[in-house]
Amino acid sequence: MGLTVGRPLTARHQALIGLASIAYERDQLQAATDLLDRAAEAAKSVVDTVVEKVEEIVTPEPEPKLAPEPEPEPTAAETVAEPEPVAAEPPAPAPEEKKPKLRLGRKKKDS
Repeated sequence: MGLTVGRPLTARHQALIGLASIAYERDQLQAATDLLDRAAEAAKSVVDTVVEKVEEIVTPEPEPKLAPEPEPEPTAAETVAEPEPVAAEPPAPAPEEKKPKLRLGRKKKDS
C-alpha cells in the first residue's frame, strides 16, 4: 500500500485505509470517502493521545509549597532596646527685666 509507506500507523488505521482502497477499486466512492474520513479521525485520535502523553512526560509537576521558615529569635544583644532620644525642650524665655515706668507730665512735689 502506497498510502502507508513511511508512516507509523495503528492496525485500525491501516485496516480503514485498506478498506477504503478496496471500496475505491470497486467504484464505491462514497464508502471509500467515509472510510478515509474514519481513518483520518483515527489518526487524529492517535496523534492527540501521543501529544497528551508527551505533555505528561515533559510538563514538570509543580513543586510543593513548603511552610515558611520561622524567623530566628533575636539574640540578647538585639533584644536590648536602645533608649529613644529625648526631644530637646526649647529654651525657656529669658525673664523679662522690669523697666521703670516712664511718667509723662508733672513731677510730684515732695512735701
